[in-house]
Amino acid sequence: MTYEEKITELDKFFRWLKFSDISDRSIEIYFGIMKDFFNHFHEFNMKTVEEFLIMCRDVRKYEPNTYNQRLNGLKKFANFKGMDILIDFRHIKQKKISVKPSEFVTPKELHEKIFPAIRNIYINKAPRYIAAFMFLFETGLRISELVSIKLSDLDLESRCCKIYAQKTKEYRYVYFSDNCKNIILFHVNYTRVKLDEPLFKITIKGTVHLLNKINEICKFENCTKLHPHIFRHSTAQFIMDNTGDIQLVMKLLGHKCIQSTFRYTLKNDKQAKDAHEKLFSSKKYH
Repeated sequence: MTYEEKITELDKFFRWLKFSDISDRSIEIYFGIMKDFFNHFHEFNMKTVEEFLIMCRDVRKYEPNTYNQRLNGLKKFANFKGMDILIDFRHIKQKKISVKPSEFVTPKELHEKIFPAIRNIYINKAPRYIAAFMFLFETGLRISELVSIKLSDLDLESRCCKIYAQKTKEYRYVYFSDNCKNIILFHVNYTRVKLDEPLFKITIKGTVHLLNKINEICKFENCTKLHPHIFRHSTAQFIMDNTGDIQLVMKLLGHKCIQSTFRYTLKNDKQAKDAHEKLFSSKKYH
């Protein structure tokens, strides 16, 4: 396959993915995987597929999640080409993923560590980031969803917001407290946000940069490193710890599959020990 033929094939694949029932993020990932594949191989067949996966596993030493993502990308391309039968994926096993308890921060850490750190790092931008992180923590939004919200999307009277999730291609409602509403209103007045403007006026890149700075000065009990998605984990963990209702977590986070929510039911060793001690030291046991 020539360079021009590869470009044409990738373009067709991209357009085919656009009409598939998958998220824009998945489209971006699968397209990137096949672009990487054709940077190393001229043909798509069983031999080159196996060589690419060996390279991912043994040379690049990808983690199970990343390796499985590559395998799924190859399967998608085979499906696009109508080569599902010619390329037999049945003997290629996905790597086993060990499910670990989710990392998270607590409301106390949010207010006593993260917010003071933001005020020290960004004096002028502190109100927008404090409002954004508070909103992330209470709603469980993905950072990609947060940056696209406009002030006009909020129903301040009902304290809710209608969100379109690119990942699931569905709308859902998220809710926030009266305290969070007041913090948002302070930010709106301080930053002079207009109705048709992005509510928080932050970017993913800027958020990552700020969290890295906070990581340099703060340590957390159940989190090794802050990243934008940690607030979504924290929302789920907080709801799970205080209600024990996995279906509520699934509903509020917009999960389509309960396996995605199950990780928040797992406990680390300290949590397991504390729970055991509480149970077997109680009057119910004695």
